[in-house]
Amino acid sequence: MALTSQFSFSKIWVVESLPAGDMKTGRMLVEGPLQVAEYQHAPLQLAYLPVDDGTSFFQALEDIRIDTAKNRTRPLVQIETHGCKDGLGLADGTLVSWDELRGALVSINIASRMNLMVVASACEGIHMLKTMNDPSDTAPCFSLLGTEVKIGPQQLFDHCSEFYKVFFESIDANQALQAMNNLAAQTSVNYRFVTAESMFKRAYQYYHKNFCAGKGKKKRLDVLVAKAMTEPDIQSRGIKFARKQAKDWFKSEQPGAFDRMYRKFQALDQFPENESRFTLRYEEAIEILGSE
Repeated sequence: MALTSQFSFSKIWVVESLPAGDMKTGRMLVEGPLQVAEYQHAPLQLAYLPVDDGTSFFQALEDIRIDTAKNRTRPLVQIETHGCKDGLGLADGTLVSWDELRGALVSINIASRMNLMVVASACEGIHMLKTMNDPSDTAPCFSLLGTEVKIGPQQLFDHCSEFYKVFFESIDANQALQAMNNLAAQTSVNYRFVTAESMFKRAYQYYHKNFCAGKGKKKRLDVLVAKAMTEPDIQSRGIKFARKQAKDWFKSEQPGAFDRMYRKFQALDQFPENESRFTLRYEEAIEILGSE
């Protein structure tokens, strides 16, 4: 997914939680390509936060939130841990579920005014997306970079190093992703960006499929009809009239419901300056659903 919306970052946070004896890939990035970038691209800031367990991991994320809100930075958070389809594995063996992580990232994203970029430098890091089935949530980040597969630490370090090298040479995230994938192709690994726009499309697709079509839609209409039939005026006109009224209301309500969910997901009421960055409309979303 291309980074089509305006995006930049001013501070890189590397949060690392890896067992003793493992390659400290986060520290290696900080002491290597990221330190070079900090020197060459002042006033870019760099911070390294090694943690051991769930308590210190979430405290590190809270520290990032506080710093972001206080100093109005635009953060990139690189998470260096083990990973699986269920979440992140920390140094002490604690499993942080994707849902727990998502909640903490939402707070940082809001503090950054919807400018957070997350690099999930862990096996199967892109699986955080499976928690995003509710379009009335708020986006956990502006963009997520990760992979769906298991990968070794040396490969992960090499691929991330290539990403940052090309990014800071070109200041083009899409070009950096392409270079990263060109290198990763040698080991059949693929990385991808998922933007907040794509996250919402995915969540809305799930919502529409399960609640606005098929059995889900019928169940909601049945509830509306049953409620309408308690009104004497509707009751006197019969159930067919009640069902037609329910269907007409349901159809007319969808664009407004979409707009309310989208604005909450992208926090547009909190940050109206982002209107030009997040421009998805109901008609476009429905057209996408119809083409899939």
